[in-house]
Amino acid sequence: MMKRFLFGVLFSLWTSLAAAGVNCTMPFTFVPGTLADANQVNANFAAAVACFLNAAGAGNNNDITALLALTTPLSTAQGGSSIYIGGTSTGSANAQVIAAPSPTGFALTRGLSILFTAGFTNTGATQINVNGTGLVNLFRQSPSGPQALTGGEVVLNDLTWAIYDGVQFQLVNSGAQYGGFGPLTSLSSAAPDLGTIASHNITFTGNTTITSFGSSASTTFPLYRLNFSTVLVLTHNGTSLILPSAVNITTASGDNAEALYLGSGNWQVISYQRGVGTSVVSPTPLCGFSGLNVNNGASNSVINWSFNNSVLINPTGNVPVFSTAKSGSINITTGTGGTSTAGGMDGTGPGNNTFTYMYAIYNGTTWSAVGSVTTPATGPVMPAGYTFLCYMGAIKTNGAGNLYGTRILGNEARYVVGGANVTQLPVVVNGVTGTTCTATTPTYAAEAISGSTGAAPLWVPSTAVAVDLLANSQFSGADSAAVLVAPSGPTTYNGFPVSAANTNPPPLYALTTSNPSFGRLLLESASIYVCISSASGAVHAYGWKDAVNAN
Repeated sequence: MMKRFLFGVLFSLWTSLAAAGVNCTMPFTFVPGTLADANQVNANFAAAVACFLNAAGAGNNNDITALLALTTPLSTAQGGSSIYIGGTSTGSANAQVIAAPSPTGFALTRGLSILFTAGFTNTGATQINVNGTGLVNLFRQSPSGPQALTGGEVVLNDLTWAIYDGVQFQLVNSGAQYGGFGPLTSLSSAAPDLGTIASHNITFTGNTTITSFGSSASTTFPLYRLNFSTVLVLTHNGTSLILPSAVNITTASGDNAEALYLGSGNWQVISYQRGVGTSVVSPTPLCGFSGLNVNNGASNSVINWSFNNSVLINPTGNVPVFSTAKSGSINITTGTGGTSTAGGMDGTGPGNNTFTYMYAIYNGTTWSAVGSVTTPATGPVMPAGYTFLCYMGAIKTNGAGNLYGTRILGNEARYVVGGANVTQLPVVVNGVTGTTCTATTPTYAAEAISGSTGAAPLWVPSTAVAVDLLANSQFSGADSAAVLVAPSGPTTYNGFPVSAANTNPPPLYALTTSNPSFGRLLLESASIYVCISSASGAVHAYGWKDAVNAN
């Protein structure tokens, strides 16, 4: 039994060595059926052990991948590792050196890689020199193929792994942008082809209108994150640039979006977020103010304005923008030379006996205001860069082009007696007007009262929805008059007959025995209808309610 055991052990050792590809010679050969001498057996054991010990050192085994006796590393084809371990890189931020990696023998062979600790944070295009093979470009992986580094991809003290692809090294991981959109990279809106840069994380500069994000982007990785640092217009066209709600978007600083490349130069913005957190578009946008206060006091040319909160819109894109308290002024003597000027006029002076329509404006950074002779139905010529606006009221000039003293609170406007060029409440009409004012059926005379340009009696802007009037029966002299004022005519309302009941009086009147009477008429047209029985009667305008969304 002992013989059989010893023979089995030797046979097992022998076959194991043979299977491993190790060629060993035993000093004795044993023949079945014969006695084995103990010395011979011991000699064969000793030879087998020696063979094992000498096999790796002799380089006789290509199948063994990790033996301490090897002085030359196995190739990757032989089962050796393709990863070389380096220390901390030296050199400089954008020309880093990795000397004497382990194992030895690194060469610029496709598939070999180097793992090292970054000794610097790179600041731009970067090269590495591994094992003295010379500086070679270090690129990062991108949806558009290997791309040069731009800075920040290799970070001080981070483990950095790069694989040689036969031309350059490629980062296996690329720092902060690993798994993301890449580093934030600036791109001019004048040349907005996203495929021309490596990153999918773009901040746009400039103010050029964008109708597409170009045709060279990758459809394999089609998603891009966009940031806007300026005011510009994204134009919806349903093909090359599909926008939310199918309307144009005027960007503001801090806005963000995600765009999906559809191929063939076509893009869809799948999300858009305002930097201030407001809605992107509104199908029925409204602008307006809370705490609106506009007045010129004693000034002939400067209008001061303020509000507590506001919503302005871009008329083209139906885009609202919100603000907290703002204030400023409009000087009607500036911005009159054909160039619209923030804080002045929109290129045209107000002239004489003309209403200046005032608009709060915004350019994505600065809140201001501009005056215009153009009504809100059309709007002003905007100063360069300004796209958001909201109408906030109107003030009239006199025959010398100077402002009438006016105060506007919300949508209510009043002429201020004692203010600039207002010594008394403006007179719409005085003296005998119309006929038979005290008869049952008087004849009313139409008096124009609202408009944009014209001398008295135009005392309220064309945007006014109501006018505040005073019926004065004792405007001049000791005589007294019957003063009748109505929003329509000529025979809609009764007069004041002495001997008959007054079943249908006008909304506003003053009789010979009455004091002046104040009232508001909703404007049914640009005129009011007046009947004054004698020279002592008059109708005064002291204010109006404007079509301003404000309080």
